[in-house]
Amino acid sequence: MNKLLLSFLVLSFFASEAQTTVFKKIAQRHDIYSASAWQGVDSFRWDYNADAFMTLLSALKEDVSGNWNNLYRYTYTLNADNRVTIQIRENWTGGNWVNSTRYTNDYDASGNLLTVHYDVWNGGVWNVTGKIEYAGYNAKNKFASETVLIWNAGSWDYLSKDIYQYYPSPKDYQTQTIEKYDWNSSTLVWDSLERLYFTYNIDSVSSKTRSVPFSGSWFLNSKEVITFSTTPFRRTDYLTQTWDTAANPNAWLNDQRIIYTYNTFDSLDKTISDKYSGGTWYSQERSQYVYNGSNQKTEFYTESYNGSWTNNFRQTFSYTGNNLTEEKQYTGQGTTWLDTKRLDYNYDINNLNTFRQIDTFNGAIFVPNNRDFYYYNAYTVNTHDILPAIQNMSLYPNPARESMMLELKSDKPFQLSIRITDVSGKCRLLITQPVFAGNNNIQIPLSSLAPGNYMLQMIDAEKGCQEVRQISVSK
Repeated sequence: MNKLLLSFLVLSFFASEAQTTVFKKIAQRHDIYSASAWQGVDSFRWDYNADAFMTLLSALKEDVSGNWNNLYRYTYTLNADNRVTIQIRENWTGGNWVNSTRYTNDYDASGNLLTVHYDVWNGGVWNVTGKIEYAGYNAKNKFASETVLIWNAGSWDYLSKDIYQYYPSPKDYQTQTIEKYDWNSSTLVWDSLERLYFTYNIDSVSSKTRSVPFSGSWFLNSKEVITFSTTPFRRTDYLTQTWDTAANPNAWLNDQRIIYTYNTFDSLDKTISDKYSGGTWYSQERSQYVYNGSNQKTEFYTESYNGSWTNNFRQTFSYTGNNLTEEKQYTGQGTTWLDTKRLDYNYDINNLNTFRQIDTFNGAIFVPNNRDFYYYNAYTVNTHDILPAIQNMSLYPNPARESMMLELKSDKPFQLSIRITDVSGKCRLLITQPVFAGNNNIQIPLSSLAPGNYMLQMIDAEKGCQEVRQISVSK
């Protein structure tokens, strides 16, 4: 068992009296093109309560006769604060819903997660299987320890533990160290695994140093160093190093680096990736970003270096207003680009993505491959005054594949953390981005994420407040 198995996403909102309309995806259908015809594969349905919090996720699969059959479903029980207290998965078996797994979450009076219990259904009863315990919350609602346990022969056995230490107030929202341990069931002690030490530039991580244990002490192992410019504040260099114990004296040895440059609109223009060897940096890969007059990305391509620059991967983008309507993908062959894929998008009057089709290139023409339909419903809910500096905000397209654009207008500058978590609560992407007074356009890369549903948290790191949106990454 591991943390991914046990973890579950917990969201916290603070409602105000003002109301607004939000749109939630209530259904999605996926088809494939086979034997010159479209055929349904799977579909999903989402149900929400009056506050637009998800209470049910249902999955269906189409059979050879064209009938949609139940597959599995997740049911969520929420407390008065709309925090998930119970999540149950059921599988459709023999014409009935049969329990499969259950998560139960316990909170303290401040809404901090204390325990996640994990149970597995065995015939007529729930079998206790595992749990995660959180303890030591500070004033910024950051926990000091995360302990994973497994139920074994009638008692709890330790499995792993992470210990967090934060910088002193007022920076006590910034992690200073994380120490990771595994439980040694033979010696009945915690075995050290690794120690991570963080430093910051404003609220962005500027270095992460990894140490490993030996004979009861921590020894340096590797390091990541991020360099920023000051005006404007943005990342300019990412460097990885290893601790060279063969040097005399011991020293940090360069390994790899990425250099970032920006255009006059302060959008990312180029990245160059280098490898260090024998005292010299050698080019490995470079990327180029191209924008139109509205500062929308219209082209992105990468090239690899092996004695000379050769094409690797390329995308082009077309828009109608702010909406991405067509994306083409290419693979490189020497100095030429070969068509591989085309994606077309449609939107409704609310700029919500309602359709996406992928065509593949067969050497002569584009032919259909798969398509998705998306359906939404409007909910009138209380606004969440947790990012009070934001005057208006939009996030599009949603669903998206390679990237998503966050447009917002702020009445003052602050440091924004963007955290994307999967349905198990595991953080899959973390971006720290300065927000300036006025209009801001922030591009969120999604290419590293598998297709599926995620929660995007926009966090004012210093104040500890946040706004949460549901997003989808398409295939």
